[in-house]
Amino acid sequence: MIHGQLTIDVGGVAALCCHFPYRGDSHDNDRYTMQRPTDHGAWLLHGHAHERWQQRGRMINVGVDAWGYRPVSAARLGEIINAGPMERAPGYR
Repeated sequence: MIHGQLTIDVGGVAALCCHFPYRGDSHDNDRYTMQRPTDHGAWLLHGHAHERWQQRGRMINVGVDAWGYRPVSAARLGEIINAGPMERAPGYR
């Protein structure tokens, strides 16, 4: 069973939203693999990874613990998406 997910518009780009990332975890091994969305090339806004990373490729961790305990604005998410896939560690602004 896939965990709840929806698609929203972020800066003119369709982005999938789900608690879980396509891959990666807050622990050393991937848990809940059956509940994760399938990667079909869409941007993904997710949580679950806590402070492990802000961005990995097209996955953007929107959990506040990765962003200095503040929500990430829609405008900032649009900037990140428009900059393209990359790696961002926690604390990046």
